[in-house]
Amino acid sequence: MMPAFFVYTLPNSFMPHTSPIRSSHRGFTMVELVVTVVLIGILAATAMPRFFKKQTFDARGFSDQVASMVRYAQKIAVAQQRKVFVRLNGADVAICFDVACTLPVNYPAGSGPASCGGNSTWFCVTAPNGIEYSSTQAIFYFNALGQPVATNNAVLGANVTITIKGDTADRVLTVNAETGYVQS
Repeated sequence: MMPAFFVYTLPNSFMPHTSPIRSSHRGFTMVELVVTVVLIGILAATAMPRFFKKQTFDARGFSDQVASMVRYAQKIAVAQQRKVFVRLNGADVAICFDVACTLPVNYPAGSGPASCGGNSTWFCVTAPNGIEYSSTQAIFYFNALGQPVATNNAVLGANVTITIKGDTADRVLTVNAETGYVQS
């Protein structure tokens, strides 16, 4: 006599390869497809305007370039133990060894775009079209200790602030008056 709980199973060789229950659930449901398309549409509507505004990229790029240039000016001043001037005249940003910018600092790589005065070796960058900037100090220099100093040889009493405008958000670079640290 067999117990009531005994279940006879077929060996694997006799089992069918596909189950009739599984074969009806292939692919995605219509609800899943619609939800996916709606989510992609929402993401595209919010993200696409950011990708197509050239001013946003230009403002960010110019801001990064200016921060790098000011940091480089400080490093050159410390490494060469000499004054390195940063000129912020509203149209371009230049790094020079004198206040009149007759002795320009060369690009670290040797040459770059000929943006200021047509000189491709001068480490100078012009603001892109549609991008404007302002500064609390038009020209200052870094001394041999890396501190920012006014052109009248007085140590700056306040931070130098460079504000870059060109898209919806202003970008502010700050040069610390005591240490010369450039914060972006």
